[in-house]
Amino acid sequence: MEDLLLKPNELIAVIDEIPVSRTAKHLCNYFLQYAQHELKFNNHTSNRFELNIADLNAEAQIGLKDYKLIEKSLNALMQPVTIRAKDDPRSFIKLVPIYLVIVDAKKGVYRFSLAPEVMEILRNTDYFTKLNLHEFNFLESKHSIVIYEWLKRWETAPKIPELPIDELRRMTHTAEKKTYDNFTDLKRGLLDIAVTEISEKTPYTVTYEAIKTRIKYRPKVTAIQFYFSKKEIKKEAEKKPENAAPVSSTYEKLRSVCSGRYMTLKFY
Repeated sequence: MEDLLLKPNELIAVIDEIPVSRTAKHLCNYFLQYAQHELKFNNHTSNRFELNIADLNAEAQIGLKDYKLIEKSLNALMQPVTIRAKDDPRSFIKLVPIYLVIVDAKKGVYRFSLAPEVMEILRNTDYFTKLNLHEFNFLESKHSIVIYEWLKRWETAPKIPELPIDELRRMTHTAEKKTYDNFTDLKRGLLDIAVTEISEKTPYTVTYEAIKTRIKYRPKVTAIQFYFSKKEIKKEAEKKPENAAPVSSTYEKLRSVCSGRYMTLKFY
């Protein structure tokens, strides 16, 4: 089953402002996925949503009874962000995207509320990134998740734009980490870990090139050029024994029926 979220690029940008853990990112993405489906397909009009704790935690790979981790993640997630006007950066909206969460452990449900502006973005956006949320579950580093989500935004573009180092550090909330002022440390402690994990645990291969600019007569790494491609899946031809007995047409029909896939879309 493909567990898809058509995540608006506006929300990718603003939610990346919040320094949150891997668990918090999972919660955020699944809350948005559920709300988006209700708004687009079930004519949901209220800003309050409800979903099953066990189902969401299983999808997001969160321990069912790990309420302390959930509470800590929600505390980090429920922070104000800024949405700036595209035509005038001086104009902006300051809001908390998911501003209310009720965890009802007895009834086994999450109840959450979204800001009206976020609901409008989910309902009406024309620019979105198609995310398979199950792919995120295998990524353990929060930096891997941020970079992977950013790369997915450009999957269908002719070329991925260069990512300035300052922007990379802003996205990954490492701007204040002085050790990463040295690119060698940034490469070893963040970039290489994220690129390796994404390449090993998702259907994509990622490589990168450090872009240097001469500053004060010395070359300095100022941007990263990522290369992002889907892996080729090669299916091995089914080998049949040389002396295999012929299979009856009845068996073939039965085998065909039994191997048929019945696709059900589930949204939590």
